[in-house]
Order: sequence, then structure tokens, then C-alpha cells
Amino acid sequence: MTSELLNPTDKVLEIGCGSGTTALFHAGRVQSIKATDFSGEMIEIAKQKAKAQHVENVEFIQEDCETAELGVECYDMVMAHSILHLVKDPKNLIQRIHSSLKSGGYVVSSTACIDDFFKLFRWIWPVCYKLGLFPYVQALSSQFVIQIHKDCGFEISTEWNPTGETLFLIAKKV
Repeated sequence: MTSELLNPTDKVLEIGCGSGTTALFHAGRVQSIKATDFSGEMIEIAKQKAKAQHVENVEFIQEDCETAELGVECYDMVMAHSILHLVKDPKNLIQRIHSSLKSGGYVVSSTACIDDFFKLFRWIWPVCYKLGLFPYVQALSSQFVIQIHKDCGFEISTEWNPTGETLFLIAKKV
């Protein structure tokens, strides 16, 4: 679904790129991709994969999406897979993504909506987090994720949640 929205002149930002698989998959469809992740180890893996695949239009950068400068109206698409539940202020990140997109640009996200399927998590997680057993994670609901996109000025064009656990959204800046 994401590929169908891309054009050869597009500039894309991927937040939370991990080992670079998604960025590298889409690289041949766009002008350039800036792919970021907070983990230096993941960025190194991504760079090695890009080199092995002879992909030169993806720039992998280590940075934290909560503090990174995203720019203003720089991108045609922003991909944010498996990241919103890991940030402390997902609405702020969605607002910043909205600002970074050109008019008519898309945000594509997938989010583990833990509050939809594991209500007990909101009680277990704080204890495990304080003990150092879990990373920072928020128990978000699908309804909350959809609403913050709408509140930030996006029009939802695709909403897909086949398993009830992960919400996949495509939203357009209007």
C-alpha cells in the first residue's frame, strides 16, 4: 500500500528504521530517504545492508525522534513503524511529522495498540520498567492513535488492524 503512494521525485523520512529493511525496500521508488533510529547498532546494520545491496539514495542517521529536527515541509512521506508506543509524547511527534510534510504528503505508521488487547499491561509495565525489565512503552489504543492523527490535521485514508494488535494507518496532510 505504501509503495503505491510513492513517486520517483519523492523525498521520504523514516523514523525508527531499525535495521533498514523498509527504507531499502522503498529506495528504488523514490529520489531519497533519510532513515533514522536511536540505536547506533541498528544504523550500522542498515548501512552494511545498503552497501551490500548497492543502495545509495538512503542516508542512515542515528538520532532520537523525540529530539531530532524534522524540518518544515521537507518530505512527501514520513514512515513511522513501531515507534509511537515507544515515545513519551506521541501527539507531539505526530504534530512534528505533520509540520515536516509537504501539503498532500502522507504519514504511514504501524503501532502496537497494547491497550486494545492487553489491559493488564498498564498495571504491569510501570513496575517492570522501574525494575529495568522493560523499555519505555505506552499502552496506546487504536482509537487514541487515530484521534491524535486527526487532531494534528491528518485525514485518515487507510486504517487496517487485522489482528487487533497492530494498527496500520495511512494519513494525508490536508
